[in-house]
Amino acid sequence: MSTQVMEAGVDVSFDRIFREMAPLDNIIQAMGRLNREGKARTAPTLSVFLMDNSCRPYSELEVEISRQNNF
Repeated sequence: MSTQVMEAGVDVSFDRIFREMAPLDNIIQAMGRLNREGKARTAPTLSVFLMDNSCRPYSELEVEISRQNNF
């Protein structure tokens, strides 16, 4: 998922998601797109990455809380 458009209001299912670091509630929302239909043959995987030292469009505090929760 590359934009916030996919975070809410879209009924899609993925086996694997790559998500840039964000506030925890946004990451949890992305997790809701993993294996929605229960048809994955392997364990669904969410990979969270930090693109650079910028946290835009989120506040640094929101991103730091997510990082402290091992995302």
